[in-house]
Amino acid sequence: MLQTVTSLLIIVVGLGLDQSYLREYHQAGDRRLLFRRVTLPGLLLSVLGATAILVIAPDRFASAIFGSTDATLSFTAILAILAAYCSRYLSLIVRMEERGLAFSMSQLLPKIIFLSALLLLYVSNGQRTFSWLLTIHLLSILATMLVFSWNTRHVWMNLETPQPDASPKLGNLMGFGVPLMLAGLAFWGVETVDKVMLRYIGSFAELGIYSLAIGIASIAGTLSVIFTTIWMPTAYRWANEPDCAKRIEAVAQKLVAAGGILVCITGAFTWMLGLLLPTEYSSVQHLVCLCMVPPVLYATAEVTGSGLAISRKSAPIMLITLIAGALNILTNIALIPMLGASGAAISTALSFYVFFVLRSETAMRCWHPMRRKPLYIPTAAVTATAILLSLIGPHYPNVAIAIWLGAAILLVRENRKMLEELMDRFKMSRKTDPVSKISSAPQIECEQPGSKP
Repeated sequence: MLQTVTSLLIIVVGLGLDQSYLREYHQAGDRRLLFRRVTLPGLLLSVLGATAILVIAPDRFASAIFGSTDATLSFTAILAILAAYCSRYLSLIVRMEERGLAFSMSQLLPKIIFLSALLLLYVSNGQRTFSWLLTIHLLSILATMLVFSWNTRHVWMNLETPQPDASPKLGNLMGFGVPLMLAGLAFWGVETVDKVMLRYIGSFAELGIYSLAIGIASIAGTLSVIFTTIWMPTAYRWANEPDCAKRIEAVAQKLVAAGGILVCITGAFTWMLGLLLPTEYSSVQHLVCLCMVPPVLYATAEVTGSGLAISRKSAPIMLITLIAGALNILTNIALIPMLGASGAAISTALSFYVFFVLRSETAMRCWHPMRRKPLYIPTAAVTATAILLSLIGPHYPNVAIAIWLGAAILLVRENRKMLEELMDRFKMSRKTDPVSKISSAPQIECEQPGSKP
């Protein structure tokens, strides 16, 4: 619950200015001034909101999140939220400077600290209470903030007087960012509505199965986060290059192929989960692939929809996300009573596919067209297969394994040249830009930006 509330509040108080920073970074005359303008409004709102909560109703805040009236928990939670906000915006500097090692270590360190503290608490037979768990969580987030602060001190500690007109004004930054903030709220709803509705329409048992499937499928989510972290700064850097649209299309096609291969190979081996999990969780193996589909589709939509951000047309993203969210709610209401966890997973996968298609189509119409067939058909086939096998897999497990294995072999064979090229580039290239290594595709003939789609 704390993580859910933290992600929500960062979206709200940030006003979408983090996206404005990413968009304007390469065009800004004074990047230090740009960072201050995008950071201070949200920081001010966070401090004011935290003060109001602690003064007016700290017990109610703790009760709403943790079901406890302990005001100390509210204080710890608010510190964690403030630290997470600071880490989020400091990480933008590292992302845009393309310092991959610094960013990776900043993400790895808090997890090491958290696990080490848990193990120490376990070995020492210390107090195993929720307050201690929350304190350890706070320390891990503070560690992240401190590491990011040190790695970005050349920006936020620089007190030189900036040029008054060197960066976009706050009003212009908010004009671009606020629609994306609203879209972020809607997307937050798309991501969380399945769990909330499964909790109230379904049962705790189904929620446990679904949560475990999502946890196992998080490899796709992790890869999606890594890719999107690298991708957007690179896309903005390509924005002024004449072959930008062609390069983005090539990346999109490769991402579609790589995502499909990942899902299919995983499906061919999920039967092993049946050997590891208790009997009551046997259905998890048939949901893992379906739970991998949304992050794969989201990462692909980030690429195919790049034109909206490049052309500074952020308003359509909000409408697209609202449509996907409404579809997710309706399908959850219809499917969860009949299918339980499978219904929630199917609803989310369908919603993300609609999100992917609508965002891609809107970007193509607002910016540059792309060939639709290599994008829509493979993703639709993988999504449909994952949905079908989540339903028949429990009854015909051997059939499901055979289908996933056959699909994996087919995709690897069809994309053999692309995979060989990626491996060669990974081994031979010494460039520091991870996305540029896969941006050109001699074997994929992309149409010119002005050609008929």
